Order: sequence, then structure tokens, then C-alpha cells
Amino acid sequence: ERFLRETRLAAGFSHPNIVPVFAIEETEEVLAFAMGFVEGESVSARVARDGPLSRRDAVRLLTDVAYALAYAHGRGVVHRDIKPDNILIERATGRALVMDFGIARAITPVADRPGLTRVGEVVGTPEYMSPEQASGDSVDGRADLYSLGLVAWFALVGRAAVTGETTQRILVKQLTESIPPLSSVRSDIPRALCDVVDRCCSKEAYERFANAEALRLFRHCLDIV
Repeated sequence: ERFLRETRLAAGFSHPNIVPVFAIEETEEVLAFAMGFVEGESVSARVARDGPLSRRDAVRLLTDVAYALAYAHGRGVVHRDIKPDNILIERATGRALVMDFGIARAITPVADRPGLTRVGEVVGTPEYMSPEQASGDSVDGRADLYSLGLVAWFALVGRAAVTGETTQRILVKQLTESIPPLSSVRSDIPRALCDVVDRCCSKEAYERFANAEALRLFRHCLDIV
């Protein structure tokens, strides 16, 4: 029920930086959805093939995804699984598109079935999960900004900022260990870009950008890169 509800919600999205969902199929044995084809590759595949992104490409990634998140958050939806595998880079244009709203969560609980998503439920990818999400607390759009900060960190460095031998150890790190400042691993990155990524990666939600729109509008500070 949650898969159907949330995928139908995503199917109502129409945005240049979100992979569209065209159809949802439901049978007794199968739940499936059809989405738009993107000629390109994921951020993780791009980094695996070519190494860290250029500064300009990283800024494009940040602003494109922030644009998509501002749209989704404005419609009351938190993605909850922003990660390199869920962001595609279109080959012809370099445009970044967010995909897979399959575990998205409405910021305001759905009145008819509020129990389908609830506080205390940990869903997502540990390496890119916000502290509040890892602890099962309520989340808002700032949780996605934390994940986006970690994606940008990965894209610029070529490896994940938070790793561990087990899921539990990774989640503990998300809760207790600060993310290394970007400048400590990439001294050639401009201060303005480092500040944006570090702010997104703040452990406390109130220290991040207030919302994705605020991050998107911060683009003018990155034009120098």
C-alpha cells in the first residue's frame, strides 16, 4: 500500500530534474512502475568511470538536485534516499535528475493511513542518511539536504564520507561523528563551495540551509567556481 501510494504521488510530479513516472501496474503478485528513460549514467557510475567531478559539474549537480528537492518539498514530500545511485546525469546536457521516490515520505502524515510511515521507522541508505533519519525521528526537507551534501562530498572526493563494516556502525557514525570538512580532503576546492557542502553536512538540522530553495538560491555564491 505504501509503495502504491508514494509512487502515485511521484507520478504526479512534473519537473525537469525529476525522472517522470508514467505508469503504475498492480496485480496480485506484482507491483511495478514505468519511468522515463534517461540517456546517461548515475553519479556513482560517473565517478567510478572518470573519478571526482569537476568543480563546475559538482555545482551543477548541487543546484539541479536542490531544484528538484525544492519542488518535491513544496508538495509535502521528503525523498529520504538521496544518494549517488539515485541521481542520473543526462549525457547530452549534463542535467542531473532525481529518481526513485519509492520510499518517499509525506511531511504531513496521510490522514487515511497514517501508520504506513511512522516515527521510529529507519528507511534509506546508511552511508547517506541524516542523523535524524538514522535515529528514527521525524524528518523534513533538511534530511534530504544532509544526504545531498554527502553526495556532493562523494562526487568531489571520489569516495563516501561515512563508511563502516556494518550498517549499525555506519548509523552510529552518522549520529556521533562529524563529517570531515571538504577542504581537509580537497584543498583545491574554492571556499564558497566547501562552505555550502559543509553546511549541508551539519549534524544539526537547524545548522543546514532552511530548505532546498535556500540552497538553490545560494548558486550566486558559487558562480566563481
